[in-house]
Amino acid sequence: MPAPGPVFIHAEACDRYAAAALPADLRRVPMVIEGYRSGGWLLAQEKVDERTPEDVIAGVLAMRGVDYARIRNAEAGCFMARVEPAVG
Repeated sequence: MPAPGPVFIHAEACDRYAAAALPADLRRVPMVIEGYRSGGWLLAQEKVDERTPEDVIAGVLAMRGVDYARIRNAEAGCFMARVEPAVG
């Protein structure tokens, strides 16, 4: 079951963010990276501390059974983004 917390949606359509690194504004927020299996089963939670968010995301996505990751605000619990492994 996904964790509670608000989801913020843009009022206007916007382009999907598709870069290898997180945007600078997002990097300033305390983060937890959650690893999920298809169907919404939570398998892992890793707090981003001294490591880079990209390192934590890569580690979570490499865990057995994890199909995608979600980034949450570590303090407020807000969902911020979904991260899927690169294809190819």
